[in-house]
Amino acid sequence: MKRFQRTPKNLPYRRNVFILTEGEETEEAYLRIVERRFNLKEAVQLVFPCHESAIQALLDGANKVVKRKDYHARYGDEIWIVLDRDEKDHFIPQFKKLGKWEKESTNFHVALSTPRFEYWLLLHFMEHPTKANALSDSFVEKLLPRFKHLPIGTPTITRENILKAIERASRREIPTCSTPDVLGTGMGVLLKSLPGIAQ
Repeated sequence: MKRFQRTPKNLPYRRNVFILTEGEETEEAYLRIVERRFNLKEAVQLVFPCHESAIQALLDGANKVVKRKDYHARYGDEIWIVLDRDEKDHFIPQFKKLGKWEKESTNFHVALSTPRFEYWLLLHFMEHPTKANALSDSFVEKLLPRFKHLPIGTPTITRENILKAIERASRREIPTCSTPDVLGTGMGVLLKSLPGIAQ
């Protein structure tokens, strides 16, 4: 992929952001919509190397990214792991391991949503849905039809709604690997790290 390599005579390096998601469809589909709404492709390339449900599998996937020829930490490439709190399957010792990985490099990041990714989607339409644990998929579906398989042209995910969600998320404490049970989401932090969004 020569066009992404930095040389003295070519255009500035287009950063790669590798995003490993727990969900197989929703998260990537959403981020592809963001990519289009903000015309990100000129400055950054979003790469989705794997979708895994287990935290260890996500960490294994991240370690594989580090060995890829198109991952260049010195040029600002980043690796993000996007996942839900998912109390049934993800336990505190696993989050400790994830937190340890995140501290290994300034290029490693975790965007955690508690209780789940749908909390982030709801922030596009309302201020802090405190009953997010009880909100059914059918409620989210009313605000965002077909949210499990978001089409690229989803009209209700606008630039304005995305920026509102970032602002709403920033007004609350953000869950981290050491505090995974905090109600909130780190998705806004991920989006703000991308060039051209909420800078």
